[in-house]
Amino acid sequence: MSHDVELQQLSTLFFNQDTVISREMMEHAFNEWTARQIYTEDSVLILQLGLYFIFIREMMHHLNVTQIQYIEVA
Repeated sequence: MSHDVELQQLSTLFFNQDTVISREMMEHAFNEWTARQIYTEDSVLILQLGLYFIFIREMMHHLNVTQIQYIEVA
């Protein structure tokens, strides 16, 4: 479970604001993201979010994490 801003941004951009993201969903979105990187301008925000995306994807892959849940904190 996480409540960080970057995971919320990933959820908004790639997962239709789903709060639970499965490994399959992450792999699909990651592949889509890497395919689009050729056409995207390099901004600091995009690079930071990209690094976070890679970290989360690798964590799920290598640590066998099956899902990540985003929670809103008031």
